[in-house]
Amino acid sequence: VNILAGAFLEQKNFLSSAKIDYRLSSKTSAEVFWTHLSTTNETEGFVDISSNNLNAAALWQATPLVRLGPGFRYGVRTGFDDAKFTVAGPLLRADYNLSAKIDLTSSVGLDFSDSPDGEDELLNWRVGLNYRVSMLWGVSLNMVRDTQANLITGGGFDQISSYQLGYNRKIRSASLQLGVAYIDRDPQGAAGVPLGFRDSTSVDYTASLSFPIYGDEVDLNINLAWRDFKTAEILQSWDGFQSGLSLAWRF
Repeated sequence: VNILAGAFLEQKNFLSSAKIDYRLSSKTSAEVFWTHLSTTNETEGFVDISSNNLNAAALWQATPLVRLGPGFRYGVRTGFDDAKFTVAGPLLRADYNLSAKIDLTSSVGLDFSDSPDGEDELLNWRVGLNYRVSMLWGVSLNMVRDTQANLITGGGFDQISSYQLGYNRKIRSASLQLGVAYIDRDPQGAAGVPLGFRDSTSVDYTASLSFPIYGDEVDLNINLAWRDFKTAEILQSWDGFQSGLSLAWRF
């Protein structure tokens, strides 16, 4: 279900990536990471969009637990009518790894953007934190801010800020996962789809329970989700409940 339109659509997503790590010395290394995502829509009213990102960083092992360093990123987003949104700018990488319990990967950057609506300066960040309290349970935090093309015909480009908190726990042979996410969409520029429709927030609650039903080979998964979606155009706001059931077979 498309979060903006509140309707079903048929699409195909293609994701490809490549990463190169090169150790310069015992305490320094270089990293280059490239990702490409393209979405092809076959439902009327939705357009094809794509995103390319190239990140490069020089990292220094400041302590046995901390690795940090400067970097640079360049990205191109393509949207309606082949309009392009280009971002380029410096970033700062910081990683923290404390045994198997705490794992933090983060980057914060400043984008100098160029789009059909003009030039701008935008912040971007990506933070991933995993905290394994014990063998039985743990928590995770993921935060992302970036820009993407709006896939509705006539749409422009939006800055998306996402904050996700997760909790996982082992219950005997079963596994329980709970999550809550807050997503904010901020339209860039004034062209295309009315801003009141694109200016939106979403709060998502998810729950998943997985347990074996045939030895260690077959698992049953039960998934529940509820989303509360609000826009500046109040008539476009909606909420919905979703449930799912699946089997996973390992061989």
